[in-house]
Amino acid sequence: SVIDWLQSSNSKIAMLGGGGNIGSALAQAWVQHGGLPKSLLRLTHRGSTAAAERLESMGLSECACTSNAEALKDAGIAIICLRAQDFGGIADLDFSSIKYVVCLTAGVSLKALRAIIGREDVFFAAVSGHD
Repeated sequence: SVIDWLQSSNSKIAMLGGGGNIGSALAQAWVQHGGLPKSLLRLTHRGSTAAAERLESMGLSECACTSNAEALKDAGIAIICLRAQDFGGIADLDFSSIKYVVCLTAGVSLKALRAIIGREDVFFAAVSGHD
């Protein structure tokens, strides 16, 4: 299972933008219903009070990280849940040691995503409206 792989490889799941609505909902479901230990999860947010309060109310405040770079430090899986306008903030991050990169952000093309993170092997799972 993914949890076994994370534990055996001493890896974490880094959710960049994980303090937002989509990221926090996924994280809560994985912890409460998927058996994911909170110790394997790192959630980042822009530092807003609303995001901090959301994570606190969901019991996920211990998963919060102060920076995307910190969240990626021990990550084997990176899940990008950022708003499209916040993508510039990840251009300087190193994704080379991350085994799986998944993007859930609508409004960013696959070509742009690959250029920003410097990888071709990206899973893109964004739900979007009009193209």
